[in-house]
Amino acid sequence: MLRTIEIILLVLTVLLFITAFIACNNNSTKLQNNSSQQLSAAFHCTVNATLNGTTYETTLAKQGTGIYTLSFTKPSTLSSLSFALTSEGMKVKFGDIVASVDPSSIPQTALVNAMLDAFDAASAKTGVAAKLSGKDTILSGHTQAGDFVMTLNPDYTPKSLKIPSIDLNALFKNFQYDK
Repeated sequence: MLRTIEIILLVLTVLLFITAFIACNNNSTKLQNNSSQQLSAAFHCTVNATLNGTTYETTLAKQGTGIYTLSFTKPSTLSSLSFALTSEGMKVKFGDIVASVDPSSIPQTALVNAMLDAFDAASAKTGVAAKLSGKDTILSGHTQAGDFVMTLNPDYTPKSLKIPSIDLNALFKNFQYDK
């Protein structure tokens, strides 16, 4: 009789762990789907970013899938510099001069490419892990620049982005989804 009770308790414990695992997995999938859906939408924001010890302030806008504009506002020496990324490639604007360029020829493209790749990866339906930390959603994944961690506020607006392999830390301000 005691052996039967032990077996029943063991089976119930295993079922409890399986149920907890399924619930956690479903929660992660739901978080990933919600964040993917939100991050796929058009948006605009201000970004304070530090890349390899240099601090930048930029405005970032997403008009559609893979269509971004990033304009530098600080440091003042770069305030005339902006990048536009479309399916046709990257264009650089400096003052009134616009040119299609090889992104590797301008050092600031490392910042641009890393942030945009992270947004594209975070908005994908696969390849990104999602978990809750307090009320925030933590997304982690991989881009060409390396592994990233993006923290989202409870309303799925980005709060921060970190890509340790290139020493990138970014904070997002005034983030708004466009209607």
